[in-house]
Amino acid sequence: MAGAKVIGPKCSKYCMVTSVWAIVMLSLLGLAYRLHSPALYLDTYIDPTVPEQYMNYTYVSEAYKDAGNNCFIAAGIYAAVLLFSIWQWRVNESRAAYTIQ
Repeated sequence: MAGAKVIGPKCSKYCMVTSVWAIVMLSLLGLAYRLHSPALYLDTYIDPTVPEQYMNYTYVSEAYKDAGNNCFIAAGIYAAVLLFSIWQWRVNESRAAYTIQ
């Protein structure tokens, strides 16, 4: 597989493992936001001191939806990092076959 070596083999493996973990974690967190988990209430942009915000179902629902979307976007970015890391790992593996040790 042809390509430019940008990161080394250890860094690419580390990025792969971290990306897989982040994709799973952020996907589950986004799902929890979409299900309006009460434990995540303080992690939204709702101000608990303003009754007009936390008493309005539409406002609360939009806050949870926006936070869930942010998690899914971040998971997508980590998916791109995973693909890049796999590509770099394969580049490093193909170069290792031609290296005299």
